[in-house]
Amino acid sequence: MKNLIRAAGALSLGAASMALTHTAVAAEGGDKPWTASASLRGFYDDNIFTANSSALGGVAKIDSIGFDISPSVTYGRTMDNTSFDLGYTYLARWFENRPGSSWDQNHNASVNLNHIFSPRAKVSVSDVFVSAQDPGQFAPGSGLVLRAEGDNISNSASASAELAATDTIVATASYRNNLFDYDNAAFATSLNRVEHLPALELSYLLSETTSATFGYQFGIFDFDAARDFNIHSIYGGLKHSFSQSFFGSLNAGAQVTDYDLVGVDSTTSPYLDGKLVYQYAASSDITFNVRHQVNATDVYLTGAGGLLAANQQTTLFRVAWGHAFTARIKGTAMAQFQNSTFNGGAADGATETFWTLGTTVAYAVSHNVSVDLSYFHDSLNSDPVALGFDRGYGRNRIFLGVTAKF
Repeated sequence: MKNLIRAAGALSLGAASMALTHTAVAAEGGDKPWTASASLRGFYDDNIFTANSSALGGVAKIDSIGFDISPSVTYGRTMDNTSFDLGYTYLARWFENRPGSSWDQNHNASVNLNHIFSPRAKVSVSDVFVSAQDPGQFAPGSGLVLRAEGDNISNSASASAELAATDTIVATASYRNNLFDYDNAAFATSLNRVEHLPALELSYLLSETTSATFGYQFGIFDFDAARDFNIHSIYGGLKHSFSQSFFGSLNAGAQVTDYDLVGVDSTTSPYLDGKLVYQYAASSDITFNVRHQVNATDVYLTGAGGLLAANQQTTLFRVAWGHAFTARIKGTAMAQFQNSTFNGGAADGATETFWTLGTTVAYAVSHNVSVDLSYFHDSLNSDPVALGFDRGYGRNRIFLGVTAKF
């Protein structure tokens, strides 16, 4: 029995951070399989197209009031050793002052399936499909700064299998497939692609609360335009549960990028992915993230314009805080900073920084109805000399709305 407990502990340690969130959700939602909600919000946006009004080819900012409506439904069940959940969210947003179409319509559908064959083996499968006018709806945390409207589609499918080979060694094989299809011509040229990301990770259970990891991931980035590249990521790290409410992980290593582009040499860069989650009270937690990696960039030209950049290295810092001030009043706050350096082409070595800040305060009028007030600020600063244009911008948004849950 002790060996089975150690094997089960090894399998569950990697999901400790998610368990904190699931505990909070279960406390609020109970065992009801269905959850439905609908929100109605009014807003003010002082820069609806994230425009730059500088002298270097920028256009005037346009502000607008408007409203959005967003119904959603989720369904989840746990049956013996199998659990799954389905989710769908629809968002319709109307702008009072916007050239062209006044409406944005976004769809987000997801499915997750987990099955435990034994205390030593489990599999997980998931898929997330998004169709959105605003590309920023499906690239959060990617390192990309997306700034154009259009009908855009993304799909991210993943599967993983974990096996506790011994009492202390767990092997995880996984595969993720990401598809991006942008309607906007400029983004279609630079970002339409399919990503294949197979990976293998070995974890060694040092104790009931700590494991060491070693992993390798091979990334194939297949673009519609002729600028494909492959990434070899090798890393080692630690995962540790400081307590039932405090979890941390850190992976560090290197990424070797090989390019199909003529004249762009292979590069070696650091890789870092760290996370801390602390649930310090009921419905109150704080999360820190840090990440450094190579990713795709929308800074790309073809034809007479030549190559601006092959990709970029991005360092990202993020902190998210949620706090229950009272039984009825809850607040969240988020701050994210990322610094990106372009690789290859005319912009090689140029940098840009991006800040995004947000905060929300919600008041529960009843068990099923709440009102909320939110504020978001985005700021992009780039190198106009290296890029040949200034794409920096600032944006502020305020939302006031009501949400009903059933």
